[in-house]
Amino acid sequence: MGDATSKAVELAQEDGAFLSDSPRSNSSADSRPLRSPGNGTLLIFDWDDTLLSSTAVAAGNATAEQLLQLQQTVVSLLRLSMSLGETMIVTNGNATWVRDSSQRFLPGVAPTLADIEVVSARALYENMYPGDPFAWKREAFYRLLERRLAQGGPGAKTTNLVVLGDSPAEMEAAHQATKVLGSSVLVKTVKFREVPTIQQLMGQLNRVRQDLRDIVDTGRPLSKRLEQRRLTPTLTPMTSWGSAWRLVATADWGRPVPLMARDLVVKDEGVPAGEMSAWVLLLGDKIASMTKSMVLKS
Repeated sequence: MGDATSKAVELAQEDGAFLSDSPRSNSSADSRPLRSPGNGTLLIFDWDDTLLSSTAVAAGNATAEQLLQLQQTVVSLLRLSMSLGETMIVTNGNATWVRDSSQRFLPGVAPTLADIEVVSARALYENMYPGDPFAWKREAFYRLLERRLAQGGPGAKTTNLVVLGDSPAEMEAAHQATKVLGSSVLVKTVKFREVPTIQQLMGQLNRVRQDLRDIVDTGRPLSKRLEQRRLTPTLTPMTSWGSAWRLVATADWGRPVPLMARDLVVKDEGVPAGEMSAWVLLLGDKIASMTKSMVLKS
């Protein structure tokens, strides 16, 4: 048996019941009784390049057949999410972007979206924070969590928050928003690949669909990102399979600012480190390290 064939069999075995990666193969999960929104779990999805393959669509790299497959995958994942807790979509698009884009590219998702609260962080907070998309998301997360805690009821005082999206900024926005609320929020983040092809997005969604229940039920904070396995050219079509992806531990977006980054920011920019998002500061560390290496080599 050749290496490519062996790898294909390995991926297929890992998929197990998800071998076809068809939404119907997960019907047993979808048929389980819906958990009450008061169970303490809140799942928040981004829209662009998380549920809708916006980059591929804008570039004209999505076929009608692929969009139909994506539509089925999105419906399956959202229905599963709704069975696990209160499910929402928070976007930095305008107030009608999710509805308009879904009607155009994923019309079969519309009935499911009708059962989900969709929030445009931009429409609500752009005037308050002009030109600062990070702040829009942070404020939206904070207000939603604040509202949830204020409503009371079973599970409302301790929120199990799961945030899924492709932007490092929104991962940190979730942590920044929850810091105000203290230990009453358990934060779990799942970062998708940025600028994915439509096949890559489907693979990520299928992977998340397989692992979402475990993510929700885990009783500790999580910071995960989706990583594509190395595939030979002959196995590239399997990119849309969930087994072609894995969830790996990543940076804790809520961790303290590294000392080096703090020194760089305070000395060079005069901006308090606490006001900078950690992912930007980490980028500053990397750039500083690269610059030092270049100087030593010159």
